[in-house]
Amino acid sequence: NLITDGLDNDTVNSKIRDLKTMFIRAIEDEVEGMVEASPVTGIRPMKQTLPPTRVPTREQLLAIMDASPPWLKRIVLVMATTGLRPADVRNLDWESIDLANSEIRLTEQKTGKQNVVPIPTVLEKAIWEWTGGTAPAKGLVFPNPRKSGMPYSNSGVLVELKRVGARVGA
Repeated sequence: NLITDGLDNDTVNSKIRDLKTMFIRAIEDEVEGMVEASPVTGIRPMKQTLPPTRVPTREQLLAIMDASPPWLKRIVLVMATTGLRPADVRNLDWESIDLANSEIRLTEQKTGKQNVVPIPTVLEKAIWEWTGGTAPAKGLVFPNPRKSGMPYSNSGVLVELKRVGARVGA
């Protein structure tokens, strides 16, 4: 029994998905009449065991920003001041930033929902500093120089954030 063997819910769900796929293929391939119906049909996935979300304190956030390379410091500042998800910040383009009205207009990566996010003064000042007072008309706000201007990868941002966080004890 997968559950009594001490496996977590995510692992059990993965095993059930594998079994469902195997039986579906066996039925589709008509394996010499051996399988007429899947015995795992109707089994519902178990509840996900998600780790609790950790929100850094103000002091931890400042320590992370101080210890971060410049490209990550800017991404962290945007996430911290706007509440945007990492994927939305990584893919943020200059066309979405309206400094005249102090807002960011974007389609959220995860939900596909249109969103308007106010730009706080601290972020607006930082953007002016980054751009030397002239924000580009188009292109990514955070292009990855090692990837021909493509966005940073989600895993790259999160791995670096974890490294920096561990280094500063956050």
